[in-house]
Amino acid sequence: MAGVEVVSTELNLILDAHQMALRHQPSWFDALKVKAAFRSGCPALFGKNLNINLEWVSCS
Repeated sequence: MAGVEVVSTELNLILDAHQMALRHQPSWFDALKVKAAFRSGCPALFGKNLNINLEWVSCS
């Protein structure tokens, strides 16, 4: 796992996830996963139980 980037949990990440959860209505944890993945530069995010709308692509 040497090539895996660890994204630290900082206040801005938490606040961004909270805003995304309010705006797009995913679970808060799904919003946190999406924000952390995009913040680390992840080009795609896949998950069995991850509720992601296509409008999240910009991760705004």
